[in-house]
Amino acid sequence: MNNFDFTKKDKSLLIVASDSWGVGAELDTASKNNSLYFHHLNKKLKLDSIKNLSGNGLSNDMIYEKVIHTVISEKDNFALDKSFVLIGWSSPERRMWKWRNEREVVKFGNRFTNHVVYNQIPGTIGRIEENLAGTGLVSDKQLKDYVQFFRIYNKYFWLESESLDRWVIQMVTLHTFLKSFNIKHLFYNNFYPYDSMQNFFQELKDHTEILQEHVDNYFDYPEDYSDSKDANLFSEPIKSGKKLKFDRGQMNRFSIIPQEYIYPDTMLNVLRRKYINTEPPSMHLTSTKDNNPAFAVGGHPNELGHKEIANTLYEHIKKYGMY
Repeated sequence: MNNFDFTKKDKSLLIVASDSWGVGAELDTASKNNSLYFHHLNKKLKLDSIKNLSGNGLSNDMIYEKVIHTVISEKDNFALDKSFVLIGWSSPERRMWKWRNEREVVKFGNRFTNHVVYNQIPGTIGRIEENLAGTGLVSDKQLKDYVQFFRIYNKYFWLESESLDRWVIQMVTLHTFLKSFNIKHLFYNNFYPYDSMQNFFQELKDHTEILQEHVDNYFDYPEDYSDSKDANLFSEPIKSGKKLKFDRGQMNRFSIIPQEYIYPDTMLNVLRRKYINTEPPSMHLTSTKDNNPAFAVGGHPNELGHKEIANTLYEHIKKYGMY
């Protein structure tokens, strides 16, 4: 039983947690101040404050943790029964890792800590070096060891079933947690599964395996980047070319969340259906803008896309009388 008064504060809070779609990737700086989808949505919901927990490349692990920490830290500052939480889930195969910083306690984000937080995406070993090299957060030896560790993890320990198990548990427990505080909330998915890649991988159906060179050509990776990736393992393998397939146990756990709390499709698919391409999209993500006016060149929603996402989420919220 919670030992505080849900209504003792009059102010309401909109909490948003997502990946790059929630920070306005590919929007210009001026647009990010008022053109993100939750800004448009809040013009209709009219909550008093917004707290955006989103970040580029965030894993669901970090989204889950950030929301729980924020609700607990803000529970005495806002009326939780008047607040709302929007969760834009990312790719479940991303993982959050925390490791000790053995050199010194460093300032990381807005706090001092003795560990480094890293969101790892399978198949993007090179990103570890890009993000950490020269930052002073880790030594050269640590960085070398980390790269080797993730190579071993990708090769022997990454499992699609584990990724989906972890995600289902996060959704079920976060839903239960938010309900315990009488917080209205909505789960949705930005881009997963990435159906725009389906045709590319379908063309390779006669191959016994999808080779790294096929993926490199598709994503237009530079040659000097290929050495940092493991052969036959590409970025976010569930997202790239397969639709979600929960097993019966996962579906049983997932089914305890009532349908009003989950938008039934991805925002990517919503925008693709709304603005039907007049010709098949080219086989490069960077060509998206030419085929769909709601996307920027790198596949993120532009200002029009953010407005459409806001309308989509609001219609769902209104349909079920959630706010």
